[in-house]
Amino acid sequence: MILTIRTPYIERSGTRAGLVAKWLLGGRKSKHWMRTIYSLQSICKLKQASLQGSGHKDYYQAGKSVAGISEILPVANIVEDFASALEQSSILFSRH
Repeated sequence: MILTIRTPYIERSGTRAGLVAKWLLGGRKSKHWMRTIYSLQSICKLKQASLQGSGHKDYYQAGKSVAGISEILPVANIVEDFASALEQSSILFSRH
């Protein structure tokens, strides 16, 4: 499963398969053809995006772990949190 980060472009275009794609994805052999079509489309879009640079039609994919994200924080805050946690753990381990 691939999760897509909801951007305005994704909200406009949608992420659901059309009728023909659903029909092809339902068949035992035809699903391989439909996946090939999706892969070729992805390659073409990736090539266009790399030549044009970042634009309004960008979409971002995220793995399964993105489901646990509840807020977006600046990286400086995250690094500070990790540094303080490391400092606290080193204090705890140095006592023993």
